[in-house]
Amino acid sequence: FTCMRDIRKHGQEVVLTLTCDPNVTDEQIEAIAKDLVPYGRMMLRLNHEATGDWFSFTKRASYQQVADFYVRFQRILKKIAPNVSTILCIGGLEPGSEKIEKEAEFAEAVKETDIWSVDQYLSLNWGWPYEVALKDNSQHKRSNTKEVYDGTKAAYKRFREINGGVNKPMLISEFNADGDVTGPFDQIATVKEFCEYIKADSENWLSGFTFYQFRDDGRLGLEITDPNNSDVGVEQPILGAYKEIMNDDFFKQGIEIKGDAATAQKFIDNLAIFSLLANVADVKSLVIHPATTTHSQCTEEELLDQGIKPNTIRLSIGIEKVEDLIAALDAAFETVK
Repeated sequence: FTCMRDIRKHGQEVVLTLTCDPNVTDEQIEAIAKDLVPYGRMMLRLNHEATGDWFSFTKRASYQQVADFYVRFQRILKKIAPNVSTILCIGGLEPGSEKIEKEAEFAEAVKETDIWSVDQYLSLNWGWPYEVALKDNSQHKRSNTKEVYDGTKAAYKRFREINGGVNKPMLISEFNADGDVTGPFDQIATVKEFCEYIKADSENWLSGFTFYQFRDDGRLGLEITDPNNSDVGVEQPILGAYKEIMNDDFFKQGIEIKGDAATAQKFIDNLAIFSLLANVADVKSLVIHPATTTHSQCTEEELLDQGIKPNTIRLSIGIEKVEDLIAALDAAFETVK
């Protein structure tokens, strides 16, 4: 709970990853679900990278059995712990195909899950720590950033087709460029380049990504483990870049009220429970009208460039009861219909 609290304090979503033997019983799944109930809203990535062959659960069961287990787990979880949203993390499109990897096996899971996801590394040294990334060895790769972006978007569109044209949130559950391959400063450049593609895409199809990881013994972390003290992390240049991305107005959550600035203000005035404050990630829920508060010094052009319109408002969700927050939002929406 302490770790979850710290994550939420910084305005981030809690995501848990669980690798699980597909042969566990319904009773065991129910026990897991009951354990998750007290912790509030979170996301659960179950048996990630499930179309690969490097985790033990794919060696204990066939891919069809892994997919069927995901569906079984999802259905039991939703009955007991509706506060948890599930993430299906599988491969993208098969090379040279318009279908996703293992599509026949995982089609039902694509329909059942709450969130779709793939993992994407713009560069990766999977030979680490036994092999340094050099030109004359093969245990590493570096991909074209635009091709990775386009491939991820194509996977999202295929997920949507499998789901009968109905959208669901799409995440990149693990995202990074390996500094062991690129060096620390090119790592920053490729990560920022990917984010620029997100910002320039008018379709806004990607709901979010998780930078993997915070601390690493190699060059995948925002920090690397101090070789002289394993309890201490040494900040890497990518950490500063990640802070910039987190604080980019484009990536901050916001909603647009149908109408103009006056309509947005009326919504705020009639919104109970939420406090009108400019800070985020508080224990209490907050609301703000950025065009007239935090960004009041910006020109109209600057506001639009940052994705802020006259009817944009931003919400920060606290720890109040979900039912009370929903009721407050519904009541405020009624006043601006």
